[in-house]
Amino acid sequence: MNSREKYILQILQQRGSVSLAELSNTLGVSLVTIRKDVSHLEGQELVARQHGKVSLPFQYESSQIPFGLREVVNEPEKRLIAKAAARLVQPGDAIALDSGTTTAMIAEEIKSLPPVSIVTNSIRAAMALEQSQHAVFLAGGQMLGRSLCTVGPEAEKLFYSLRPNKVFVGTTGISGDLSLTASLSNEAGVKRAMIQVASQVILVTSHEGFCRNRMFIFCDASQIDCIITTHPEPPESILEQIAAHNIQLVYADDGR
Repeated sequence: MNSREKYILQILQQRGSVSLAELSNTLGVSLVTIRKDVSHLEGQELVARQHGKVSLPFQYESSQIPFGLREVVNEPEKRLIAKAAARLVQPGDAIALDSGTTTAMIAEEIKSLPPVSIVTNSIRAAMALEQSQHAVFLAGGQMLGRSLCTVGPEAEKLFYSLRPNKVFVGTTGISGDLSLTASLSNEAGVKRAMIQVASQVILVTSHEGFCRNRMFIFCDASQIDCIITTHPEPPESILEQIAAHNIQLVYADDGR
């Protein structure tokens, strides 16, 4: 995916639709080039084109946005978070990786580290670790195509049978009392299993994660050991919960 295509997806996340002419003017390229970029994105079912403009192809909750669209949103911040998370991985660790764009980036960041054991329900993370020296276990179950992950009883059963010392988990939403939430119950079920068996729970989320909430709770504040995020600071209610539960708060963009 080239830089123009990433820009198009980011604009659509913010506005829902944009004209081809505006994209041509903003990016300083011809309409022919823009049409080629849009056609490439359209072929991946990331956008829809009609009457001289491009738009998102459907109405969605954030968990239903295609993975390819979500991974370009806040990409620099997610990359910083992934790098900070990778620094917590030690030789011989047994870690669990949640599904999601940030945890897939963590997989990319740790693929060249000394061997560890990794269990995940993220197809994208498993693919990123394909040529690593790590022992990688991919949970089975029902595949969610737009999230590139597995869910359901089979996936949950695998995690309940393991004891990772660290889990890196993302979230679709965070409530005011620092409960982590998801839009889909089956995704929440797998996240819940990972968190219950891990010795250390590390939440990875950009600052926008603190500004929305979803239906299904899979983790409460008392279960979180560390949060890796970016500025600006979370809302005051979240900071109070972080202090009350003695949660380590790491800003991945400090000193960048």
